[in-house]
Amino acid sequence: MALFVGVVVSALAIFAGEFSSHGETIDNSIYELNIDENALIERAIEEMSEEEYVIEEVALKTIKVFDQDNELVEVISLWEGQEIEDEYTLQLLNQSTFLSSYNNTAIYQVIE
Repeated sequence: MALFVGVVVSALAIFAGEFSSHGETIDNSIYELNIDENALIERAIEEMSEEEYVIEEVALKTIKVFDQDNELVEVISLWEGQEIEDEYTLQLLNQSTFLSSYNNTAIYQVIE
C-alpha cells in the first residue's frame, strides 16, 4: 500500500510539473551577450598592428686568449656593445696578438 501511494504521489508530481511549466518562458535575455565576433577579431588585429614590436638581435662575442704553449689562459664573453672592464684582462689582451676569428669568436695569443 505504501508503495502504491508513493508511485501515485510521484506521478502526480511529474504531471503537475509538466502542466505548470507549459506556456511559461524564462527570460534568458539577461544571460545573452550580443557580441559581434568578427568585429572583436578585427579590433584585436588593429590593436596588434598599432603596437610596435622591436626585436633586437644581440650577439655574444667570445674572446679566447692562449699562452705561448697554446694553453687556454682566459675566455671572455661579451654582449654586443659591452666593453672589458677587468684590468687584468685588458693587460692580457694588450700583450696578445690577434690570430684569427670565426663565427663570433676571436683568438688571441700572448706574446712575452
